[in-house]
Amino acid sequence: MNGRSPARRWRAHTTGVAETVVVYRAFNERSGRRYSTGISEGIVTADLIHWSWYLPFGLLTPASWVAMFAQRYMHETGCTGRDLAQVAVSTRKHAVHNPNAFFHGVPLTIEEHQASRWIAEPLRLFDCCQESDGGCAQVVTTVERARDLRAKGAVVRGIGQAAGADQENMTSFYRPDITFLPEIDLVAKQVYAMSGLGPADVDAAILYDAFTPNVLWQLESFGFCARGEGKDFVKDGALEVGGRLPCNTHGGQLSEAYIHGMNGVNEGVRLIRGTSCNQPARNDHVLVTAGVGVPTSGIYQTTSNLRPSEVSLKEPPPPISFPDALVSLNIISTGDILPLAGQEEITLGRVSEGQPMVPDIDLTPYKAYEAGVSRMHASIRMVEDQVLITDLGSANGTRVNGMQITPHIPYPVKHGDILTLGKFKIQILLRNR
Repeated sequence: MNGRSPARRWRAHTTGVAETVVVYRAFNERSGRRYSTGISEGIVTADLIHWSWYLPFGLLTPASWVAMFAQRYMHETGCTGRDLAQVAVSTRKHAVHNPNAFFHGVPLTIEEHQASRWIAEPLRLFDCCQESDGGCAQVVTTVERARDLRAKGAVVRGIGQAAGADQENMTSFYRPDITFLPEIDLVAKQVYAMSGLGPADVDAAILYDAFTPNVLWQLESFGFCARGEGKDFVKDGALEVGGRLPCNTHGGQLSEAYIHGMNGVNEGVRLIRGTSCNQPARNDHVLVTAGVGVPTSGIYQTTSNLRPSEVSLKEPPPPISFPDALVSLNIISTGDILPLAGQEEITLGRVSEGQPMVPDIDLTPYKAYEAGVSRMHASIRMVEDQVLITDLGSANGTRVNGMQITPHIPYPVKHGDILTLGKFKIQILLRNR
């Protein structure tokens, strides 16, 4: 969910399966069938069979599973219950101003948090989200289609999803170290690599907070602080609007509603639009994560899919007309135009001594080596009326308008798009037919 849904929609678009998709989540997990009550209902599921390894030891609910990780983390890092309270109090401050929040108008103090009952030590009542009835949806489409919509869209600049080594569903207790979750590290690398942005660029974050310790682990994995320093980062209102990193401005799952993180995606869009109930001063880049403890995911939402250096190229020159070339390349650094003709698929790269394979378009004369272009970097081909760019497993990646594309998966491009091979920029020019 969360980052995984946009990821699948994006792949559907690149393969031509779909252009516009509605992603939704809706349930009555408060008034209806609650999570972790399958035992009393006598329902035999694969999930329950998995739990049979843990139930005899009192590990009955997600709170007890997370408590195992939290206990070890607190032992290793010196984190305390008051540090966890900082997370709970910050989300509640945001929920107080959100009319849609479960805890709208109900503030929380550190002392109230510390006085609440244990759920599974070291987790108290307000360290845990509440089961909720609710639903939300997103419309995910292309940037081109979104331009004429009435409401401003949020551009998905980077996506990631991952499962870590020795991972189970919420119960990965057999790893050598359970003080952090390596799958979050993997998602962070994917999201930052694809977006071309880093933690210093994030203006606000929506971090999956079914339980307060989740937020500390994510702050560390996504590079906002060093390993073990999440407890220090969250102090002094750092997660509140006006703090170091405004976080979960809707109230999060702890205080707005537990809709499996999908409500966090919606809040990310509101932040980009400037319509959040708790709007930070800056809102250009928003990080959204989901699924901590299970195969996890994340997305990087921005106001634009262009890097600052590419904004001046947003309006391409008129389509050109070479007699035999459907596609031509504009070398940004020199202004040279290279017409592509004669082949359905053309490879781009550079030549080096002893290389058995030579690309169709040799970018060596344009200092491609210094720009990080691989020997066989990418290919361009025509499929009916589409022009497709494919990264051929290059060392430094290929970007289209600043967004990194997945290797070996064709990505459609249009007239005026900017390709970046490593750091080498090329503009796509299409013949006027």
